[in-house]
Amino acid sequence: MSTTGVPADLDLSLEQKRALLGDRLRRIAGGGEPEYPLTPVQKRLWFFEQLEPGTWFYNVPARLSFDGALDAGALERALGEIVRRHDALRTTIAMRGDEPRQIVASAGGFELPMVDLTGLPETERDAALERFASDETCRPFELARGPLFRATLLKRGEDRHVLFATAHHIVCDGLSVRVLLGELSALYAAFTAGGSSPLPAVPLQYGAFAAREHARASAGAHEADVAYWRGALARVTPSIELPVDRARPARQTFRGERVYGALRAETAAALRELGKAHGATLFMTLLAAFAALLFRYTEQDDIVIGTPVGGRHDADTEGLIGCFVNMLALRCNLAGDPPFRALLDRARDTALGAYRHQMLPFDRLVEELHPVRDPQRAPIFQVVLNMGSYADAWTVPSPGLGVALESPAQEPSMVDLTLYATEVADGVQLRAVFKADLFERSTIEQLLRRFECLAAGAANNPELAVSALPITAAAEAATLTSAFTADLDEV
Repeated sequence: MSTTGVPADLDLSLEQKRALLGDRLRRIAGGGEPEYPLTPVQKRLWFFEQLEPGTWFYNVPARLSFDGALDAGALERALGEIVRRHDALRTTIAMRGDEPRQIVASAGGFELPMVDLTGLPETERDAALERFASDETCRPFELARGPLFRATLLKRGEDRHVLFATAHHIVCDGLSVRVLLGELSALYAAFTAGGSSPLPAVPLQYGAFAAREHARASAGAHEADVAYWRGALARVTPSIELPVDRARPARQTFRGERVYGALRAETAAALRELGKAHGATLFMTLLAAFAALLFRYTEQDDIVIGTPVGGRHDADTEGLIGCFVNMLALRCNLAGDPPFRALLDRARDTALGAYRHQMLPFDRLVEELHPVRDPQRAPIFQVVLNMGSYADAWTVPSPGLGVALESPAQEPSMVDLTLYATEVADGVQLRAVFKADLFERSTIEQLLRRFECLAAGAANNPELAVSALPITAAAEAATLTSAFTADLDEV
């Protein structure tokens, strides 16, 4: 980057460079808190907040449990340093004229409140903790008032604590949680040892990134990406028709539930080897398997599956807290009932093409495609495959202190179904988050079992056509056969 803050390799007019630097120049000339434009995803989140003020569905929670001697003062100091380092955690969203803007407050003191549960009988502490966790997860933020980041420490025993840290999605995403946990780990270790911060200065703040991307878009930086996505999603099927247990509400809701599953180590290993033979990653192989399962459920051979990407395209943004995440629409072609090998090749090519054109913000894509808007469904895609984890972000060992990242108390479902896949030593962990207003829990539990069965079948016999891949294990097949036979006996 140049010393002016404008990327040296970006061909901008003088007017565009002035627009990019305008907030900084105004601050130097007139003082006050710096202002920046919103990114496209921030604009969408702000718009939804105007439609449903006080919603908690865009909260991004993190929950850390500590077993052992915790230095609460060092933890508070570490969190305060993170808030000082990252402007996004001191940002609010307020109207300036006729548009919303990011307003960055100056760094001030940070306090970590503590809730002491040790006064309760031990048998009641876990219930009190979970009530607090649910209330904290669902407590909304006020975008214009802030703060949009908060943290609380609960003491559940002499050497047992739980940290709840929550941010609004408009200033934070999943990779930001990894950044936050990594910095918290490094700072806590340094502060408990009596040292100072070991972290380098943040090279770029989120507001400057937003201004830069605004200038790039104004300069026509995304036109080639727009052309690609217009072709990739031409005449796409508008929605996937998963069989639901209850009628769709007139307006979609985001109340979610989750169930868990797993791919065994041998299945995961076989899928990796199959992918390697086709020049595909494990994600691409799982994408093909997920598309095959959805085909078996819906009989639709044109399926769009969403997937998130980090949206961090240079070294300056890798260690930054902010809302960078972008969504890609992966169109899976199952026409002709192909062998799984052929479907894998198609999924690989689809993913590679999408990665090459991932710079286009999804919200801009929706504007360009003008899909028929259905208040009952999300636009473009209604199912998502998400592969990744930040469970290992706390990496600095603290003598005598065990640390674990725990699941949030509640989890919204922004689309009909999201399948999370995380590689672990003994296979792949699966978590399905679904709209509770559409599906029974047992329905999604069965769907996960069938995905596990289909994935194993595809790994062991990739020459099978998609329609021939097994989706029921022997035990389930025997149960279904028995039920069918009983029905016949009653006729």
